[in-house]
Amino acid sequence: KKIVKLENESKIIILGDENEKPLSDKIIESCGNMVINKVGETSIEDVKAILLYCRYFIGVDSGLMHMAASLSIPTFTLWGPSNETLYGYEKLFPKKHKVIFTDQSCRPCNSWINPNISRVQNPSACPDKRCMKELSPEFVFENLIDFIQQLET
Repeated sequence: KKIVKLENESKIIILGDENEKPLSDKIIESCGNMVINKVGETSIEDVKAILLYCRYFIGVDSGLMHMAASLSIPTFTLWGPSNETLYGYEKLFPKKHKVIFTDQSCRPCNSWINPNISRVQNPSACPDKRCMKELSPEFVFENLIDFIQQLET
């Protein structure tokens, strides 16, 4: 197993809107002082200022991902219903951006070009969200470590 050692001054900052506060609070309970919880507390200007100090962005396909990429911050993103070939940055800059996803026959269902509507007409109506739920922590962590090591070499 790979061991990740954060530098003493390294911090993980969680960003998001107020709806994500209960989940971020659970993360904080588990991680202690290595994590700073800014969920529901930041303006767009605050987020930009925070991102400018970040070495990486780790998250999902979101406005925050696009903001990080526009600020030239390496991104590691998890993809579910969206089409990573339309909205992700890995094809443009493969050494700086990494996308991961599961190979589901029903994805991508959220796309303005040829959405896959084999299971649902509306992605928010998906009964199980398996495209995201099947991204195991082990798979995500292994890919994240590989991505960071590739960036650091």
